[in-house]
Amino acid sequence: WDEARRERTPPTRTVTVQLLGDDGRAAVMTWRFERAYPVTLSYSPLNAMTGSVVMEQVALAFERVEMT
Repeated sequence: WDEARRERTPPTRTVTVQLLGDDGRAAVMTWRFERAYPVTLSYSPLNAMTGSVVMEQVALAFERVEMT
């Protein structure tokens, strides 16, 4: 998908994001992005000496969002 975002007209997809509850199983909030495509993709710095977590960030452009 990252390679596709570099195209002149990137392909779109329906993307579903779920926020899980404390139990890690049940979704407490859901976002559904329709006709979405990635705009940017970035990563936090990786430093093995600090033991920090690497974060991936994706920004999406989309036509419609549904929240449940």
